Amino acid sequence: MTLHDYVRVLRTRKWVLLTVLVLVPVTAVLLTLQEQKVYSSSANVLLSRQDIANTLSNAGSASGVSDPERQAKTQADLAQTPAVARRALASAHVDEAPLDFLANSSVSAKSGEDILVFGVNDHNPARAQLLATSYARAYVGYRSTLDTLALRRARHEVELKIRQLDKGGHAGSPLYNGLVSKDEQLKTLEALQTSNAYVVRTAPPAHKVEPQPVRNGLLGLVLGVMFGIALVFLWERLDTRVRSSDEVNAVLDVPLLGRLVEPARSLRAKDELVTVVEPHSVAAEAFRILATNLEFANLDHGANSIMVTSALAGEGKTTTVANLGIALARAGRRVTLVDLDVRRPSLAAYFGLRDAVGLSHVALGKATLDEALNAVPVFESANGNGASADLRGFDDGSWGSLSVMPVGATPPNPAGFVNSRAVAAVLGELSKQSDVVLIDTSPLLDVGDAIALTATIDAILVVARLKVLRRPQLKEVRRVLETCPAPVLGFVATNSQAEGSYGYSYRPYARASEAAAKEEVMSQ
Repeated sequence: MTLHDYVRVLRTRKWVLLTVLVLVPVTAVLLTLQEQKVYSSSANVLLSRQDIANTLSNAGSASGVSDPERQAKTQADLAQTPAVARRALASAHVDEAPLDFLANSSVSAKSGEDILVFGVNDHNPARAQLLATSYARAYVGYRSTLDTLALRRARHEVELKIRQLDKGGHAGSPLYNGLVSKDEQLKTLEALQTSNAYVVRTAPPAHKVEPQPVRNGLLGLVLGVMFGIALVFLWERLDTRVRSSDEVNAVLDVPLLGRLVEPARSLRAKDELVTVVEPHSVAAEAFRILATNLEFANLDHGANSIMVTSALAGEGKTTTVANLGIALARAGRRVTLVDLDVRRPSLAAYFGLRDAVGLSHVALGKATLDEALNAVPVFESANGNGASADLRGFDDGSWGSLSVMPVGATPPNPAGFVNSRAVAAVLGELSKQSDVVLIDTSPLLDVGDAIALTATIDAILVVARLKVLRRPQLKEVRRVLETCPAPVLGFVATNSQAEGSYGYSYRPYARASEAAAKEEVMSQ
């Protein structure tokens, strides 16, 4: 896919994308507003790397060669132990499990500094402030206990040895005197070794950290964009409906002869044709373009009888046949429309010929060809209403006319009737009398009537309805057409507004003068 294809997919399914873009952020905000409020406060503790014992003994400091970041990380992990949590909770007089407290608190080292930040989250802002300060102080006390633990243990060992020497009568020995001196030194060190951590900032009043609807709304918007685009292309991949005439052209490998828009609902309800009711509309102009393109496509084939079919029912082939016939007749052609959709005939309804004598009567010898042909007015007068069916064309002097042959009585064997010699003879005779014979048939993929008829007619015109026809069905249409003996002149894309249609409403100047010119020609 090219960039144009990606943009086309996004434009085609823009409502899916916009819906997700609205729903995801709104849902995120609504869920956020339902959350319980959470407040946060923090206190700072300074880590001291001074070693008084080594300073007094003039020994090198081991801490001086250690990694400061590693030491800070170690102290942060030490602060997040249950022992420190219990001290903090006891100091604040809060009845809470240590593990729950640790889950709602954090200890982190500031980058490049010997500062530990003790943060506490709570639903009560005052308690969050109190716990943060208590947490920092509890760590300092715990750290002081750890720092003097070695000295206290050493004093305990020295004092125990002194008591043993005293009981053994060695109170004045050099060893005894040395131990006494060492004990005094350890007492001094223990007194000086208070702590290597200090609370430098108590917790300020807590601020609200949750919920944050604005932040979550923006995150929802970003996720909505990502999820929406993914959903659009997933939908595009799963949706097999044909959405553009380019797809039809790529599969059928036949030229596009016209794009037709969906007829207005008012026209469909009354079985009216846009070329009759609105002859100067954009929709009617599309049929004139189709008529011109059809004649150009037929130059090399010279086909008189053209079968108009589609893959499925409801793609607009009957409406196309009726309007195309009027457009060709108005261009000066002698046109005959034949309804051979025996199973679901509907062409006659557009011309008010229900229950009229038709093709089946002629094939059975119950009516003549002239009795089954019904002349239909095709030229609009100055006020837009239908006029005579036989007005001389202004381009080449030929007579333009339109005749319609309904199906007539429905035969008991539709497939056998369509493929009969009698029907072939009638179509052959109509081809001699007309410049163009347009035959409305049944869909290709529903029944085999149209396929059987391709041995009798001269060419095929395919009608493809966008957003209804699916890609597997379109491929099946191509396979069927490849087996048909008649050539395919091209295809017509109906419901073309699905891919964006372009057109204009052409109204010629001085229509009253043209009407007078028509009357003058008729009088001649």
